[in-house]
Amino acid sequence: MKFRILVILNLIIAICTFPQSAVSQIDSLKLLIKSKSINDTTKVFALDQLSLKLMGSNMVEAYGYATEGLKFANKIDFAKGKVRMLNRLGLIYTRTGNFALSLKTAYEAIALAEKIKDTEGLGKIYNNMSIFYSEQNDLKNALIYDKKTLSIAEKTRNESLYETAMINISADYISLNYLDSARYYLEKIYAIQTKNMDDNYRFNTLQNIANVDFLQKDYTNALAKYRICVQHFIDRNNDKDLGETYLLLAEQFQAMNMPDSSIYYSKKAYELAFTVKNTKLKYLSTQLLAKLFENKDTDQAFKYFKIAISAKDSLFNIEKLSQLRNVEISEKIRQQQLIDTEKEFMNKLKYGLLIGLLLAFIIISFIQ
Repeated sequence: MKFRILVILNLIIAICTFPQSAVSQIDSLKLLIKSKSINDTTKVFALDQLSLKLMGSNMVEAYGYATEGLKFANKIDFAKGKVRMLNRLGLIYTRTGNFALSLKTAYEAIALAEKIKDTEGLGKIYNNMSIFYSEQNDLKNALIYDKKTLSIAEKTRNESLYETAMINISADYISLNYLDSARYYLEKIYAIQTKNMDDNYRFNTLQNIANVDFLQKDYTNALAKYRICVQHFIDRNNDKDLGETYLLLAEQFQAMNMPDSSIYYSKKAYELAFTVKNTKLKYLSTQLLAKLFENKDTDQAFKYFKIAISAKDSLFNIEKLSQLRNVEISEKIRQQQLIDTEKEFMNKLKYGLLIGLLLAFIIISFIQ
């Protein structure tokens, strides 16, 4: 039985890490949870993964699978699965701005994880709690939970959780302008990624180290790291990260009072903004170009200024639509919760009526 569970768990991992093909990761997970051969406890983990994958594209569907997973975990009395699903729901509530319910769900998950001594589950909850506080710019509490996550990751030797915690800590330290502390954690992550030959994220980490160099005015080291990243992103056809690195180079050359180099890289970032359909990159690159041409070529400056204003308006509309979408998603989730509550009430009512009729039948039989 243990071997069977391990095989199915390995299948889940393969589904989640295998490159996109004719059958997407989401479709594969949907097929997996419908499989008759899947173990009940493994099905809960699969529902958790499916909900996670859907969070980037369909939050309402992600919520649906998370609640299904929670109900199924309760049905089979699988406490560890219940911890995972409560944690997933908590993150969904955070992402949709329902912070009160997110906190309530997280505390429920923490209490259960502590009761059953689910250390790994507790680490995952703490990680999401750090996201919860970062979303509200409460970096003090975010760091408290980051370090709790890190402590558990070290005790359980969970490399994935360890790396996630380190990344979150470094990001919070950069936001607080604690640059030496941010560098410490980033360099530790980079060493791990280099050892594991993790080229998926290693160069993004190197780029963040270069950002710290730049903020500390160590332009020579920053420039060297940015150029390494540029070559890697070109080799990997990663236009998204390449465009963002070009913008970082443009900002550095501007700080170094090298306007021609800054214009060169700003234009390259602007070109890639169209390729990857990145409105924010388009806005930031043209805003910088308008400033660079201000005392050089007023016609060019005005041209890029108009593009920047248009991009900013689009970006504002996108953000507004995103906010409205989150409100809409929260309302759909609330309506679904009302439906679920009503169904639960009706089931209890039917059960109560059945018991009442049974008692009445017994009493009548006894009287007769």
